Amino acid sequence: MFAWRYRIHAICVLSVLAILFVPWYMNKPDKNTVDATNNAALEFLQMVDAGRYDDSWQIVAPYLQKKIPLPDWKSKLAKDRKTIGELDSRSLEDASKTAATEEFPDSELILLKYSSQFKLKEVEEVVTVIQGKDNRWRVVGYFIQ
Repeated sequence: MFAWRYRIHAICVLSVLAILFVPWYMNKPDKNTVDATNNAALEFLQMVDAGRYDDSWQIVAPYLQKKIPLPDWKSKLAKDRKTIGELDSRSLEDASKTAATEEFPDSELILLKYSSQFKLKEVEEVVTVIQGKDNRWRVVGYFIQ
Protein backbone atom coordinates (compact mmCIF):
# COMPACT_ATOMS: atom_id res chain seq x y z
CA MET A 1 0.00 0.00 0.00
CA PHE A 2 1.72 3.24 1.13
CA ALA A 3 5.09 3.52 2.73
CA TRP A 4 4.89 4.36 6.44
CA ARG A 5 6.01 7.98 5.98
CA TYR A 6 3.29 8.56 3.37
CA ARG A 7 0.64 7.11 5.66
CA ILE A 8 1.52 9.69 8.27
CA HIS A 9 1.22 12.46 5.67
CA ALA A 10 -2.11 11.11 4.50
CA ILE A 11 -3.40 10.96 8.09
CA CYS A 12 -2.24 14.55 8.72
CA VAL A 13 -3.89 15.84 5.54
CA LEU A 14 -7.15 14.02 6.32
CA SER A 15 -7.10 15.34 9.88
CA VAL A 16 -6.67 18.91 8.71
CA LEU A 17 -9.47 18.50 6.19
CA ALA A 18 -11.74 17.08 8.91
CA ILE A 19 -10.89 19.97 11.24
CA LEU A 20 -11.84 22.44 8.51
CA PHE A 21 -14.85 20.65 7.04
CA VAL A 22 -16.74 19.38 10.11
CA PRO A 23 -17.46 22.79 11.71
CA TRP A 24 -18.52 24.21 8.33
CA TYR A 25 -20.85 21.27 7.72
CA MET A 26 -22.30 21.38 11.24
CA ASN A 27 -23.23 25.07 10.77
CA LYS A 28 -25.38 24.37 7.72
CA PRO A 29 -29.11 24.29 8.42
CA ASP A 30 -31.23 21.65 6.70
CA LYS A 31 -33.12 22.43 3.48
CA ASN A 32 -36.51 22.92 5.22
CA THR A 33 -34.99 25.42 7.63
CA VAL A 34 -33.25 27.29 4.80
CA ASP A 35 -36.52 27.44 2.84
CA ALA A 36 -38.53 28.67 5.84
CA THR A 37 -35.97 31.27 6.89
CA ASN A 38 -35.47 32.46 3.32
CA ASN A 39 -39.23 32.91 2.91
CA ALA A 40 -39.41 34.96 6.12
CA ALA A 41 -36.44 37.08 5.09
CA LEU A 42 -37.80 37.65 1.58
CA GLU A 43 -41.18 38.72 2.95
CA PHE A 44 -39.35 41.30 5.06
CA LEU A 45 -37.04 42.39 2.24
CA GLN A 46 -39.90 42.83 -0.22
CA MET A 47 -41.59 45.19 2.22
CA VAL A 48 -38.38 47.17 2.60
CA ASP A 49 -37.87 47.20 -1.19
CA ALA A 50 -41.37 48.63 -1.63
CA GLY A 51 -40.74 51.35 0.96
CA ARG A 52 -43.22 49.79 3.39
CA TYR A 53 -40.98 50.41 6.40
CA ASP A 54 -43.87 50.48 8.90
CA ASP A 55 -45.02 47.03 7.74
CA SER A 56 -41.48 45.64 7.82
CA TRP A 57 -41.06 46.85 11.40
CA GLN A 58 -44.35 45.15 12.37
CA ILE A 59 -43.13 41.69 11.29
CA VAL A 60 -39.64 41.75 12.82
CA ALA A 61 -38.89 40.02 16.12
CA PRO A 62 -40.08 41.82 19.27
CA TYR A 63 -36.46 42.13 20.38
CA LEU A 64 -35.65 44.27 17.34
CA GLN A 65 -38.79 46.37 17.83
CA LYS A 66 -37.70 47.15 21.39
CA LYS A 67 -34.15 47.91 20.34
CA ILE A 68 -35.02 50.25 17.43
CA PRO A 69 -38.12 52.47 17.71
CA LEU A 70 -40.26 52.80 14.57
CA PRO A 71 -39.25 56.42 13.74
CA ASP A 72 -35.55 55.49 13.89
CA TRP A 73 -36.22 52.35 11.85
CA LYS A 74 -37.94 54.31 9.10
CA SER A 75 -35.31 57.04 8.88
CA LYS A 76 -32.39 54.58 8.84
CA LEU A 77 -33.92 52.41 6.12
CA ALA A 78 -34.91 55.42 4.02
CA LYS A 79 -31.37 56.81 4.26
CA ASP A 80 -29.75 53.47 3.40
CA ARG A 81 -32.08 52.84 0.47
CA LYS A 82 -31.49 56.31 -0.92
CA THR A 83 -27.74 55.60 -1.17
CA ILE A 84 -28.17 52.30 -3.05
CA GLY A 85 -31.25 52.95 -5.20
CA GLU A 86 -33.90 50.48 -6.30
CA LEU A 87 -33.38 46.72 -6.33
CA ASP A 88 -32.46 45.06 -9.62
CA SER A 89 -31.75 41.52 -8.39
CA ARG A 90 -31.13 39.50 -5.24
CA SER A 91 -29.90 35.95 -4.72
CA LEU A 92 -29.31 33.89 -1.61
CA GLU A 93 -25.60 33.12 -1.39
CA ASP A 94 -25.28 31.42 2.00
CA ALA A 95 -27.29 30.24 4.98
CA SER A 96 -25.64 29.22 8.23
CA LYS A 97 -26.40 28.75 11.89
CA THR A 98 -24.88 31.30 14.21
CA ALA A 99 -23.66 30.86 17.74
CA ALA A 100 -26.07 31.50 20.57
CA THR A 101 -25.92 35.03 21.90
CA GLU A 102 -26.40 36.53 25.33
CA GLU A 103 -29.79 37.89 24.23
CA PHE A 104 -30.90 34.54 22.76
CA PRO A 105 -29.12 31.77 24.67
CA ASP A 106 -31.65 29.02 23.87
CA SER A 107 -32.64 30.09 20.36
CA GLU A 108 -31.57 28.99 16.93
CA LEU A 109 -30.35 31.91 14.82
CA ILE A 110 -29.89 31.60 11.07
CA LEU A 111 -27.73 34.03 9.13
CA LEU A 112 -28.73 34.56 5.48
CA LYS A 113 -26.40 36.34 3.06
CA TYR A 114 -27.78 37.76 -0.16
CA SER A 115 -25.86 39.14 -3.10
CA SER A 116 -27.98 42.10 -4.20
CA GLN A 117 -27.67 44.39 -7.18
CA PHE A 118 -29.23 47.81 -6.75
CA LYS A 119 -29.37 50.66 -9.26
CA LEU A 120 -26.48 52.51 -7.67
CA LYS A 121 -24.31 49.69 -6.31
CA GLU A 122 -23.92 46.00 -5.59
CA VAL A 123 -24.13 45.07 -1.91
CA GLU A 124 -24.29 42.10 0.40
CA GLU A 125 -27.43 42.05 2.52
CA VAL A 126 -27.21 40.06 5.74
CA VAL A 127 -30.45 39.04 7.42
CA THR A 128 -30.50 37.22 10.75
CA VAL A 129 -33.68 35.35 11.61
CA ILE A 130 -34.86 33.68 14.80
CA GLN A 131 -37.67 31.26 15.46
CA GLY A 132 -40.22 32.79 17.80
CA LYS A 133 -42.35 31.10 20.44
CA ASP A 134 -45.08 30.80 17.80
CA ASN A 135 -42.60 28.80 15.61
CA ARG A 136 -42.59 31.60 13.05
CA TRP A 137 -39.24 32.80 11.74
CA ARG A 138 -38.75 36.53 12.25
CA VAL A 139 -36.02 38.97 11.32
CA VAL A 140 -33.84 39.99 14.24
CA GLY A 141 -31.07 41.70 12.28
CA TYR A 142 -30.64 43.39 8.91
CA PHE A 143 -27.39 44.82 7.59
CA ILE A 144 -26.24 46.18 4.25
CA GLN A 145 -22.53 45.74 3.60
